[in-house]
Amino acid sequence: MIETTNDELIEGVAEMWNEGNLGLVDEYIATDFVGHLMEDGRDLHGPDGYRQWVEETRETFPDLRLAFEPVFTAADVVCGRWAFTGTHEGQMPDLGIEPTGRTVEFSGLFIDRLEDGRVVEMWHLTDTLTLMQQLGVLEPEAAGTA
Repeated sequence: MIETTNDELIEGVAEMWNEGNLGLVDEYIATDFVGHLMEDGRDLHGPDGYRQWVEETRETFPDLRLAFEPVFTAADVVCGRWAFTGTHEGQMPDLGIEPTGRTVEFSGLFIDRLEDGRVVEMWHLTDTLTLMQQLGVLEPEAAGTA
């Protein structure tokens, strides 16, 4: 097995999301992968679970752009912040939100644990409040009110 560097892993994951190159999922996501989506309590399992997550997100935001910065790495951990932009053109059935056509910009955090150059466990947190406000689902709080 060829060992993947942490930088290559980040580049590969960015290509999966930004270009829709789902052939890379098997290269970077371990067969026993578990992804903890902390924003909704859902877990993803294996490469197929990760692939489905990317596909669903790309259907909802077809022009999405995902950037990772800053990223911190250690021998078996990669973590950092991601920034997302995209136009809401697809349905969000889990939340009952029809396409709005709105462009959104929001961010989140991730911690990935690696084995043999692949992600085996992921903790992922999205700034869902900002996303929902930008989609018009929630009103932004008025400045200076309690």
